[in-house]
Amino acid sequence: MKEKEQLYHVPEFEEVPEVFHNSVMDALDAIEGQKTGDKGVFRKSTALSKFAIPMAATVFLLVSGVTAYGAFVSYKERMAQMDQTEIEEHYIWGAQGDSMQMNRRLRETEWERYKQLNVEYETAGRYPEGSAAYLEKAEDYTGEGIGLLASRSTYMLPEEELTDEELLELIDLQHKWEYSLDEVIEQVASGGREDYPDWQPQAPEADGDQIIAYEGDREVGEIALGTDCFYLAGTNRIDKMRIESGASEEFVTYDFGGMSVHEMAEDMDGGLYVLLEQHIPEGEDILHLGKLLHLDRDGKVVFEQAPEWLPGGNIAVDQNGNLYVVVHDMVYILDGQGQEVRRIQLPDRYSMTNQHELCCGKDGAVYLATLEKRPNIYDPAELEEYLKTHPKNTILIRFDPNSQAGYEEVAEHVIPEQVLNLGNMERGEKTDFVFWSVEGVYTYNLGDEQAVRIMQMYEAPLQWEGAQFFVLPDGRLVFAKSFDDVAVDENGLDFRSVPEALRFFYITVAD
Repeated sequence: MKEKEQLYHVPEFEEVPEVFHNSVMDALDAIEGQKTGDKGVFRKSTALSKFAIPMAATVFLLVSGVTAYGAFVSYKERMAQMDQTEIEEHYIWGAQGDSMQMNRRLRETEWERYKQLNVEYETAGRYPEGSAAYLEKAEDYTGEGIGLLASRSTYMLPEEELTDEELLELIDLQHKWEYSLDEVIEQVASGGREDYPDWQPQAPEADGDQIIAYEGDREVGEIALGTDCFYLAGTNRIDKMRIESGASEEFVTYDFGGMSVHEMAEDMDGGLYVLLEQHIPEGEDILHLGKLLHLDRDGKVVFEQAPEWLPGGNIAVDQNGNLYVVVHDMVYILDGQGQEVRRIQLPDRYSMTNQHELCCGKDGAVYLATLEKRPNIYDPAELEEYLKTHPKNTILIRFDPNSQAGYEEVAEHVIPEQVLNLGNMERGEKTDFVFWSVEGVYTYNLGDEQAVRIMQMYEAPLQWEGAQFFVLPDGRLVFAKSFDDVAVDENGLDFRSVPEALRFFYITVAD
């Protein structure tokens, strides 16, 4: 299968260089906890956040330019010349939306020059003479120079080797963003301004059968796909909503005991497995609680249990109705009545404490995708050298509870190595599996050498952070996202998220 044809050649994404994120981690740590909910200053940990730093754009027009200075101007002086309007524009650009991407990998030669130019930028006043071009849509990029697709947080790089000027434009933008972040935080902390710049995106209007708005008024925290419906979970209630409908009806009302729905999976008879979670502060630690429910097709409880091993995990159901719960490196298999069928200990080779995805395949077996474990290497130079000989390896596992081992590896290096996060794994219609990550949507067939990207992140109809992803039986992709407003307490700090609008985006992608 060939990769989807683009308007211009777009190679694989590259991770944001180390210098792009190491220098702001302290600032992110400093503001962690100041705001909660989706409208916090920064969402330091999201399922689809690259390097856990949401870097995006909104109204900042880079075509206004960054001019070179005739005489030497120090880095600090250059930053101090930014006026308040420019600071707020950079702050909004950095605070809103998806994680920053590049449309191709930086070559090794470009990366080496980038590091040297960054030193010259900070210490010798070597600044760009021009600026990147602001792009309203991806089709506006001509393939020449540096472009910024601001609304989708994507740098568009030319295919040819980047010049020093182009690399300096990237460096200059990043430093201005970091400076603006620090300035706004300091202004709020010192009382110089009452609150942070408002960057909350509004929900797009429903558009025919492509974007369907949820018509209910209930808070929806978790969504799962059933055979012909979506399950919408809120506080002490789960609704069912027919595919391509905006109206839901009650499936079950149940006292979750302060817990929230973490995951749901439909069984073979139209019933539903529900994994509940609760995190309770206990001194300097956090107590993680979990509970499993099995509801029949009428919403009646088949079993309810809270085993000690439960906190967290992923769930999936095989063709026999057995429930698979993966917690770290252990797989628990339960029958429909909650009786344990088997436990499977996975080898230390798998990075099960990092990230993994679970789903039922077309053959009725449950599959798991996980990363091969890597040593902890904190020095950037050592890590870069290690990755040259140890590329990231995504392993696909098929479970068979009746076999001696209980599982078998069916594929390695499934996902291209530059993809930083697995994201979601869903059973496909035309392909065996569909993977969704911050780098795009990938399809994979058993026996193929590697997954193929069919959609780039910026081609999706919405910013991905905070969205959920599904594959319909007819092959369409569905993105679901709640666009939130945030309540504010008497001290001006956000303390809870109040849903404003939930939208379902139905997308057809040519593979």
